[in-house]
Amino acid sequence: MNEVNEDILDFDEFEEIAGKISEINVQHKEFKPWHKPRKQWIRACQWKNELRHLMDESCYKDINTIKYFSFPGEDCLDIKILSTECDNKGKKFYFQGIESSSTVAQKAQNVILSKLFDLKYIDKTSSLHANSSFEEIGVLKSSLYSKIVSSFPFHILNFDFTNSIFADPKTMKSICALLNRQFDQQYLKWQLYLTTRCNIETINTEILKEYMSLVLKNCAKNKDFTALLKEKIYKSLTEDFSIEDLMTPKEQFERVVIIAFLKWLIALTIEKKVSVTLLSSAEYTVRDDATAPDMISLVFQFEKSIQPIDPTRINYSNDFSVTEPIAACKICTKFLNSIKNIDILLKEQPDLTKKLTEDIKSMLGNLGYDISKYPYG
Repeated sequence: MNEVNEDILDFDEFEEIAGKISEINVQHKEFKPWHKPRKQWIRACQWKNELRHLMDESCYKDINTIKYFSFPGEDCLDIKILSTECDNKGKKFYFQGIESSSTVAQKAQNVILSKLFDLKYIDKTSSLHANSSFEEIGVLKSSLYSKIVSSFPFHILNFDFTNSIFADPKTMKSICALLNRQFDQQYLKWQLYLTTRCNIETINTEILKEYMSLVLKNCAKNKDFTALLKEKIYKSLTEDFSIEDLMTPKEQFERVVIIAFLKWLIALTIEKKVSVTLLSSAEYTVRDDATAPDMISLVFQFEKSIQPIDPTRINYSNDFSVTEPIAACKICTKFLNSIKNIDILLKEQPDLTKKLTEDIKSMLGNLGYDISKYPYG
């Protein structure tokens, strides 16, 4: 994943079918942090590679259309990259997206109608829900929840937040609503992409405390889990520690945030009898003045441990013996030991940075950006 991949993106077919915006029509669009090469690494290396591996699973041999949920934004960059990979595998791509801003939604809709729907591998029943907030999904009687779940189950859920999952209690409620539905209905292996801000300025600490209480309980039940936290994060943690103590290490605060989420996720998967694997984890900086990574991107893969009930009972299985403290220790160990710092990775691999920069500039140029003013390299 760290090597330069000449096949990161291939837009020849896209340009041939959809056409290229002329220089005369170049718009004065503002470049955003998600146009940086480091975010392109997340899309083109992390997400795309894991999608490819998912489609290589034997259970996807006869799946002709990949179903995807995300917040595509006005540029729909994730949809373009992942749908191209599906086409490479001979599969179509169906997406459901939501956008809270009417202005952004209109721009995204223009991209979808004028470019994406011209591509043969995009399912024409795909849709974008404008003027919709992700937090509405947590209200199970809302029209948005009904619209989204009518397309369930998905093969990929992409929760690509620009803020923290712990900024608003409604965010985690909505995440839980979609995961519960997905766990109930999806019997194939499937993936979750989660991107969240983790710096303390973006987090409601009272919300985080609720989730850290789960971590505290895990420490009481599993000495290996406590030892892991002391080794990796809490160097001076006393024996009689509290939730407040667990929230103190500002230099690694972003990792504390993810551990709280992982502990919650493990509890939910065990309740639903679903196995979870952390496939990839990466951290990077968003703010130019940040002294430490303040954004983390994770990829999980899930597999339901109960097969659909066979009336004959021949193929029915209900064996799920994983215990929560052990599972939490395992996934947190993998997270703390394997997380990649993308800022460092790209600094050490200038050829990869150059390739990612060229690719994102090509994509943005096709969308009407004046790439002569591209500020990130």
